[in-house]
Amino acid sequence: MDCVGVSRLADHLGIKPAKAAKKEKALDDGFEWQPWSPDLVAHYVSAKQGITERALLLAGAKLARYRRKDAVIVLPVYGPTLELDKPINYVIQSVMGRDLIIGTGENAQAVSKKLIQKGKGLLGYNIERLKLGTIQRVWKVEGVTDMLALLSVMTDEELETTAVVSSASGASEKPAWMGDVLAGFDTLICHDLDRPGDAGAQLWAREISLKRDEGATIVRLPGEVTPTHGTDLRDWLNQGNGYSVLLSLAEQGDRIVAKRDAAGDIVADESVDLVFERAICRDLQIEVLGEMENGHIRVFSMFHRKAVNILDIGRLSYAKLLQMFGPPVKAFVHTGKDDIDGMHSLKDVVEAIGAIAGYRQIGDHDTVGQGVWAGRDLNDQETGSIVLVNAGGASRYNGDKVLREVLAPRVDGLLLDMNGDRPWYDHDMLVSNLEALKANPEAFGKAAVRDLEAILARWRWRTSVSPMLMTGCVLASFIQTVLRWRPQVSISGESNAGKSYLFECLGGPDDQSEAGIFLKLAFKSSKSSEAGIRQTVKQTAVVVMCDEFEASKERDRILELMRTSSRSSNVTRGSVGQKASSSGLRHICWIAAIETGLTKQADQNRFIVFNLLCAEKEKQGQLRLPTSAERWELGHRLLAVAIYHAQAACELAVALRDTQIEGIDARQVENYAVPAAMLGLANQYTIESCQDLLRYLVRGNVEIEEQGQTDHEDLLTDILTSQIMLSPADGVRSILQVLESQDLYYRHAHLLDSRCIKVTKDQKLFIHAPSVLRFLLKGTQWEHKQIRDILLRIKGAEPRAQRFAGRTLRGVALPVDALMVNGKMSGDDSEGHQEPEMV
Repeated sequence: MDCVGVSRLADHLGIKPAKAAKKEKALDDGFEWQPWSPDLVAHYVSAKQGITERALLLAGAKLARYRRKDAVIVLPVYGPTLELDKPINYVIQSVMGRDLIIGTGENAQAVSKKLIQKGKGLLGYNIERLKLGTIQRVWKVEGVTDMLALLSVMTDEELETTAVVSSASGASEKPAWMGDVLAGFDTLICHDLDRPGDAGAQLWAREISLKRDEGATIVRLPGEVTPTHGTDLRDWLNQGNGYSVLLSLAEQGDRIVAKRDAAGDIVADESVDLVFERAICRDLQIEVLGEMENGHIRVFSMFHRKAVNILDIGRLSYAKLLQMFGPPVKAFVHTGKDDIDGMHSLKDVVEAIGAIAGYRQIGDHDTVGQGVWAGRDLNDQETGSIVLVNAGGASRYNGDKVLREVLAPRVDGLLLDMNGDRPWYDHDMLVSNLEALKANPEAFGKAAVRDLEAILARWRWRTSVSPMLMTGCVLASFIQTVLRWRPQVSISGESNAGKSYLFECLGGPDDQSEAGIFLKLAFKSSKSSEAGIRQTVKQTAVVVMCDEFEASKERDRILELMRTSSRSSNVTRGSVGQKASSSGLRHICWIAAIETGLTKQADQNRFIVFNLLCAEKEKQGQLRLPTSAERWELGHRLLAVAIYHAQAACELAVALRDTQIEGIDARQVENYAVPAAMLGLANQYTIESCQDLLRYLVRGNVEIEEQGQTDHEDLLTDILTSQIMLSPADGVRSILQVLESQDLYYRHAHLLDSRCIKVTKDQKLFIHAPSVLRFLLKGTQWEHKQIRDILLRIKGAEPRAQRFAGRTLRGVALPVDALMVNGKMSGDDSEGHQEPEMV
């Protein structure tokens, strides 16, 4: 069958003819090779200062005419086999030393060099000896002209044992197989003094270190690293520096060595593993905060000053990237497949974000939000710096007493959550106040304290020291998370005493539309729930203010949460998902109520108590709050005083808590030591004056007769004052009344026995805890507690077994003097009561 017949048959069967195989284009297609001409090369050498004809010949340069128009210098690029007679690519430059024009019309662009086709490789001198392994050292430089400039200053003797190479695609080219080649030698990497060059140098060093125990050395040129177009090696050599000076820099270079375990296996090391990825993030002005427990990745954009969550890194698009990070994406990210110098592919960006996130895990409590925090080092030790987290930014106050603005979300060991649209302080105003404070600490501090005391004195207090003491508590509340321990603040008073007005003055209105003395840092709530407080506060350092506390149905739970704040403890609870969660506070909490409910010793010991009185009749309705602007201005002055003295206040409070004050519980002295330290430093008092101030505040605000009452004393009082029905004739009497009267005890001892209370032969009072709970204390605060352990705290108490109705019960035996409290029998309110003889 002839060709026509075959064609007709193929058409009938629907078979398309096979396409002819494409003729492979030769690498040198488009070149017209020219003989070497020193005169022609002189133009290039003249234009490219610092490069010699000898260097071009050492690098294997040839002359050619490209596409019948440009006279070019052609440098061969070698592939993995490193065979000199089989280059895989060519780099060309104009022999006149000027830019080449690539493309036509609107697509025309000027480039300093052109890579003929795709394909990564090495070019330079002594390439063949890399394959043979007969050299000692390799210089890897960033660009073609840097490579030629270095060859120009090296002698034949120096070149004998050294290879000088560059990669074909510049700083952005990844090492790939080239890293394997260079890992066999002592490699010195010298790139341009800019961000892309630095990132590329670290990437090459990392790849080599993964395959070479000794790693590779990054040789950095002197000077500052610029964003782009920094000083390159040729520039530096042209400044009169020679090869010997470069070797000196190499001795001081940064050797990058992969971290390995005892078996020699490589282990994770973010500083080495992620240099290229971190460079990409710097270009995009982002900080990868880490991977959250749900697998999402949290990233902070310094351009937009906000943190965002990437739900699925594998589906991240260019449009989404642009939405999250803004214009830097347009400047540095492309979606093409080919490498573009100075830009990153979308694939590289996605991989960089994912790789960094894998090294950084974010737990529920790793970030800190709005408020004031102590800076910490890598070992979680305080550095002495103070970090203020705002909405959309932050500030850092370090040892030189200067407040500097912070845009990055990681500072001083803290991971900052700067999300929010309402800044709580003004950075510039705070800077101005700190400068004035630094110039005259005593005058500035005294004025700020005096002004707040004058405002607080507009209310009527039970004690005269209350305005001063509360001023110290306000100062301490600004730096609450920095303190070693934190007293809580309780304000009680009748419904028209002005408690809500006071909270508005300190914390502003509930919607935070205006400032309070606490600026806009307060979290105010009424009739609060424990979960509401815990979930709103989260990881912030807001000032917690609970108004109408008596109306809260979860008052006990809230007080339990507030107990964790005193010394930074946690409450751990289970969840439906079988995952434990811990919560706690590091806050000075403010509560206001008609009756605060501080009945337990654990709560009484943690609170500084203030009592508000109703205004006198002729002054009722005359209370006026300072304006929002006045509160904003004074709040910044007080904040400046607080952070200026923050670290010193922590140390002074520790020193003051050992002050002995007769009749005052040590825990209360510790509470008052915090506001006393703040006031003492603001007024520039000596340590002796601070101790006198502490005594003045305590004695002026604490009811001495109320001190020292403990849980075990309260429990014993409640047991002894419990009433039982004796008989129609004797009526209802308390346990104590029965014990005090020989006659009553003789007639009704069986009733005490039925409740497992008995006077033993050695004149001690035996109490069986479970029976007492069931018959006498049901429905009280003790109902669900281990009262046996509490009773054993009483001095002289001892565990003992006692027979009741044929059964042996284990309880607690109390000595007779344990029934005496402050010279009176427990539960007796009469004056001058004499202890009777116990039956």
